[in-house]
Amino acid sequence: MSSFGPPPDFARDFRAHLALTAKRNKQWIFSKTTKKWYTPEEFGFAKEDIEVHRGQASAPQLILMDPRQALDIANAQVVKASKFIEEHSKRVWEYYNIEPKKKL
Repeated sequence: MSSFGPPPDFARDFRAHLALTAKRNKQWIFSKTTKKWYTPEEFGFAKEDIEVHRGQASAPQLILMDPRQALDIANAQVVKASKFIEEHSKRVWEYYNIEPKKKL
């Protein structure tokens, strides 16, 4: 009787490989699905889905990225949102003949 040991855990191995790659490249892991950022160390405890098909693990929703780039992206989104609010508010005030509130 031969024993082959426990079955391989492809998802766990993939998770470890992704975390190690991120750490080596000074990156974090971002989930496009949950919109969460994970340090390589945190990713081991993340509840992100890892798909395994025929012994191959994948997670196309996960990307490795420099977390500082995320700050640049978020800042650009804030600037864009602020511009929209300013322009849209002006249009609403003009349309309804409303005086904007005075800032103190």
